[in-house]
Amino acid sequence: MTITEAIKQVMRTKGAPMTADEAYRAIAEAKLYELHADNPAHIVRSQIRRHCEGLDFPSASPTKHFKLVGENRFEPLSMHQRGQVLQYSTNPIHISSPFLTALLTVA
Repeated sequence: MTITEAIKQVMRTKGAPMTADEAYRAIAEAKLYELHADNPAHIVRSQIRRHCEGLDFPSASPTKHFKLVGENRFEPLSMHQRGQVLQYSTNPIHISSPFLTALLTVA
């Protein structure tokens, strides 16, 4: 499991937006990922920001996993946009809803 996957897992488990510090504490309590750093909460915050939609800076990742929802609170993109595969790529977006799939395939 990567740190990004651990962050998404604790956010999905909570079912509500979290701060980076809340996400770090939840990861540590669940023992999902062991961070070997002087300031492990900072590592979690950095990973969230690197993978956050709308935050673009030189070291930001092109693959976005999180969305800022309020002051310093984040959620996984999949919580915000349910049913869609949200990894940016050249592949089409997959929609799991049968109604939307049928709607999009009507010619």
